[in-house]
Amino acid sequence: MHTTLHEIVIVDDDRDTNILHEHFLKNTEMFDIVHVFDHPENVIRFTKDRLHTGHSIPALYLIDIRMPMLDGFELIDELNDLFDHETIMLRPKYVIVSGSNHSRDFEKYERAQNTLGFLSKPLEWDNMSGIFTRLTA
Repeated sequence: MHTTLHEIVIVDDDRDTNILHEHFLKNTEMFDIVHVFDHPENVIRFTKDRLHTGHSIPALYLIDIRMPMLDGFELIDELNDLFDHETIMLRPKYVIVSGSNHSRDFEKYERAQNTLGFLSKPLEWDNMSGIFTRLTA
């Protein structure tokens, strides 16, 4: 079991944003497979299934902050908790994607584990290519 740079996960409760970001990411050709989720519970179930079946884990998750049930930071905590000491090297990296510019969100981002960036919506080539470069470094 390992992480794969060929797959990415998008988690946002707004379906229009998901369609826009999925289309954008497919056009960049940085990733072969784009997994899109509009409910945090579904991405947790997806990640658990990958771990239990021995499939690779996408190396990067793009996560919206403001979602019902779990906010993006709570989701990151839940996802990190899925990885025990044996699988800690498999933990994906997370990028916060938000329309918020509030200082409290930046403060939470700086404390979150395994985060690579805080990007504004919608995704743009320069920002995303910078994240991809950091991920592959």
